[in-house]
Amino acid sequence: MLDFPSYQAALSSLVQKQYDIGGDLLNPYRERLKEKCGTIKVPHMTEARPLSSIYTNLNILESIKGRRRKNIPDLLTYLDADDSQILNRFSLADRQKCVAALEAVKNNSRLMIWGKPGAGKTTFLKYLALHFMEKKLPETLVPVFIRLKTFAEDKSKPTLTDVIIQEFTVCIPNANQIVEGLLKQGQCLILLDGLDEVLATEAQRVRHNIDTLIEQYPKNRFVITCRFGASEYIPPAFKEVEMADFAQEQVAVFVKNWFRDSDESGIAEKFLEKLQENPTIRELATQPLLLTMLCWIYEDGYEFPKERNSLYEDAVDLFTRKWDAFRRIERDPIYKGKLSRPRRISLFANIAYDAFHQKNQKYLWKRRELEAIISNFIENIPGVEPETLDLDSQEVLRAIESQNGLVVEQAKDIYSFSHLTFQEYFTAWYIFESQEPDLLRNTIQQHLTDCHWREVFLMIAERLPKADEFLKLLFSHANDLVKSEVLQNMFLWLDRITVEAQVSSSSWRACYLAFDLDTDLHIDRSVNIDSKLAQKLSDDLRNINLKRKTIIPRTPKCKLELDLAVIQALAMDFASHQTPHFEQMGKYDAEYIKFPKNIEPRLKDTIDIAKSLNKDLASELSALRNYLPFNNAHDSEWQEWASNLRTVMINHLDVGYGVKFSEGDTEALKNYLYVLNLLVQCLEGDIYAPKDLRERIIDNLLLPIERIPADLLDISKNSILTYVL
Repeated sequence: MLDFPSYQAALSSLVQKQYDIGGDLLNPYRERLKEKCGTIKVPHMTEARPLSSIYTNLNILESIKGRRRKNIPDLLTYLDADDSQILNRFSLADRQKCVAALEAVKNNSRLMIWGKPGAGKTTFLKYLALHFMEKKLPETLVPVFIRLKTFAEDKSKPTLTDVIIQEFTVCIPNANQIVEGLLKQGQCLILLDGLDEVLATEAQRVRHNIDTLIEQYPKNRFVITCRFGASEYIPPAFKEVEMADFAQEQVAVFVKNWFRDSDESGIAEKFLEKLQENPTIRELATQPLLLTMLCWIYEDGYEFPKERNSLYEDAVDLFTRKWDAFRRIERDPIYKGKLSRPRRISLFANIAYDAFHQKNQKYLWKRRELEAIISNFIENIPGVEPETLDLDSQEVLRAIESQNGLVVEQAKDIYSFSHLTFQEYFTAWYIFESQEPDLLRNTIQQHLTDCHWREVFLMIAERLPKADEFLKLLFSHANDLVKSEVLQNMFLWLDRITVEAQVSSSSWRACYLAFDLDTDLHIDRSVNIDSKLAQKLSDDLRNINLKRKTIIPRTPKCKLELDLAVIQALAMDFASHQTPHFEQMGKYDAEYIKFPKNIEPRLKDTIDIAKSLNKDLASELSALRNYLPFNNAHDSEWQEWASNLRTVMINHLDVGYGVKFSEGDTEALKNYLYVLNLLVQCLEGDIYAPKDLRERIIDNLLLPIERIPADLLDISKNSILTYVL
């Protein structure tokens, strides 16, 4: 300043020298920009946070999903194929390569960024403003952040140029000349946020101002953000891109940033572990706004809510009401104000249920299909004109896409819910709110064993004011699946063997069954049922018993039976040159993982146990030990030895039968285990049911029907009314 005769002379000189924009004269503007863009706050947060402390680098897709011409079979290839007994989470995560959003801005002078609500569009523009105002950057750009909603609502109707100049003059006196110079030289990065937030009455004026600004100062860089479906306006020569969802790596970075200053040690890692355990919540975490909500909720009690309905309801409420209300955004009323929020929720529920209850669940709709559902729904609203239904349904579809973000366009004229979790939530909402007992009963009968309905049933259980009959209905239906003589004989054996081993409990019955599916305790282990189903059931039941303080420790006879079952299975593997896999059993006893390396010492241990239980058994095992084949022995030697061990086990321990199941019995047992896992998850969820009933159901799992109290299996048609109405 000392080198210039006046402040105005310094400003004039600055205009003429590009390199001077990093100097001190713009410091007041930088401070104001930092104050304007330096924090972030969303609903639920009690105070704003510095953007720099939690910002995670965002990516963009260079191809707009809603413009691609793809058919539904193409899009369905994005369905994840996981374990058939675990709900496959529906994901249309684009397989095209993502590009760093910052690089896209650097490489394109005019950028139109489209995105869903909560995708991080505003946050990204704020980050750009903070990034480019740094003095040390090689890029010589002055960022200007304009919220188009504020501009549109200004009653004085200024031009965009006026507003840009005002951004500087409020903190730098007489800065008009410097701003004009910066604009003419193309040294500004103009950030125009929220084109979707402009009401229809002001849209034309705003678009005209944007066109004029670009025409007047074409050398500058421009970035505009807008929600999908909210506008068809695209300024000339603008490259269109789409804000990408978070990848798992970005989720991890965001979470670690969020909890960096937490007093609780390792909270970020615990949060991420919980996400991995819960696919439905993990699915929501790919959206920045929802991830922020999840972090805030978790921070409150270091746990996600047990009641999943409340969490999903918060997410739906965030998109249908809170997000716009929080930012004081008034949008054009949907369908002339006739589609209130409750009616929109009901519409979403109709769409979800209509697709979900079909034989093959529907996840994607063609535009005309969705418009037909909307048309059928809105025709019942008072004041709707039949002759305009087609146009009205098109208007409603555009509005719910742009304003709520719960339904999104995945390809040209093909739509889905933005997350499968929302489709499940609205399906459960429809069934519960219908207040029709037969609908719920029929849904259970038709879909209980369908893993895609798992989350729906869990949400229904939580919604019920009293879940007694619902739980009994699930328990009864599970037992109806396994009425065959072969399966009932298996349950009789399972009950008998655990009673005789003095470990009679549902968790131990599940444990024995898990071993049985990998060995030949009773069922031939070639049966096509994943032992993880029984393993998980056993683990969950054991955790329940820990809370109830009813744990039964492993007895010597129990250990003897399970150890011999593993040894016999290993011998069969050696005979058939199969690689033994006992990782699951290692959860019960780490020694099982070591068994394949050397059978002999394991056999010796079982003999020692047998000596105190059954001397004849110990004697026969000792004889078998003397004839134990070498590891490289011929297959027939191992086969004969394994057969002899099986005979000893059957004669003395009532194990080792290797009963072969038909395909029907195999499928029935698989479905039975799936339903029991679902039932236990319901029991452990946020439900209301008498403690005595919950404990009786737990204690009677995996028992033969003749041993189950009749009242647990007796579900009258009328009784279901009491918990729905």
